[in-house]
Amino acid sequence: MLYLAVAILVAACSPKAEDPALTALKAKLSEALPDAKEIYVKSFEKVDSTTFGQEYQNRLDLFDVKIKVLTEQCEKYMKAGKTNNAAVKQTDLKKAAATLARVSALKESVEAIKDKVAYYDYKFSAVIKSEGGSQTVDGWYACITPENEVIGYTSKQKDLHKGVGKLIPGYKEALGGEEE
Repeated sequence: MLYLAVAILVAACSPKAEDPALTALKAKLSEALPDAKEIYVKSFEKVDSTTFGQEYQNRLDLFDVKIKVLTEQCEKYMKAGKTNNAAVKQTDLKKAAATLARVSALKESVEAIKDKVAYYDYKFSAVIKSEGGSQTVDGWYACITPENEVIGYTSKQKDLHKGVGKLIPGYKEALGGEEE
C-alpha cells in the first residue's frame, strides 16, 4: 500500500508534457518575434472549435454578404448617376458571384470531412521577454488546427478567422485570386 502511495505521489509531482498546441503557438510567436529570448504563457485555454462544414458555411455566408453589399452599392451609384462607379461595382459583383459558384461547387469535397474539426480557438496571455524588456499580451486569441498548425493569432477575437478558409480543400483555388 505504501509503495502505491509513493508511486501516485511521484507521478503527481513529475513534470507534465506541454500541450502540443501550446508548443506550436510558442514556436509561431518566436518565429514572429526573433528578438524574444523567452516566452512565458500565463494562460492558455481552448474556447471553441469549428468543423469543416461550419467553416464552409461561413465562407458561403461571407460571399453572400459581399454580393449583397456590392449589389446595394451598384444600385446606389446608378441612382446617383455615377455610371463609372456602378460599372466598377458591377464587375466586382460578377467576380464575387463567380467565386461564390466555385466555392459552392466544393460542397462534395467537404462532405466527407464536414464533421471533422478544422481548427480550435484558444485564448491566451503571455509575457514575452527580450533584451529590450518584456511585453505582456493579455486576452489574445489563436487559431490552431488539430495537427497543431497555428493558422493565426490576434488581439481581437473578431479578426481571428480571417483567411482560415484556406483549410477547406480547394478553397484557395476557388477564390481565383479574389479577396475574401
